[in-house]
Amino acid sequence: MNSTSLVSEELQMAVIVTNHAAERIKKRLGLPKKTCQTHAQAVYENGFKLADAKGRAKRYLYKLFCYSKKANQLRVYGEFVYIFTGSTLITVLNLPKGMRTGFKKKAGNA
Repeated sequence: MNSTSLVSEELQMAVIVTNHAAERIKKRLGLPKKTCQTHAQAVYENGFKLADAKGRAKRYLYKLFCYSKKANQLRVYGEFVYIFTGSTLITVLNLPKGMRTGFKKKAGNA
């Protein structure tokens, strides 16, 4: 193994999906449980963070963050909020309709 492959593996942290999170993905997104792992990985890498939010959306996410005692990371992807502890996906919540436009565009998505 060369050193570049080790570095790239370290950068891509494997996301663990709990049974509860897999059920929420199936119920709310309509995805089969087999695809939960790849979807959660994409959310973890590409989702909007709390720092990317502004206005009402930022206040809403901050309240979720404070309410959820185990959570240490939130991601917004599409119309859903994903709550993580480290790299473990705990649950998926619907993002209220009024909050869906309150995010800054990422540099790669311009």
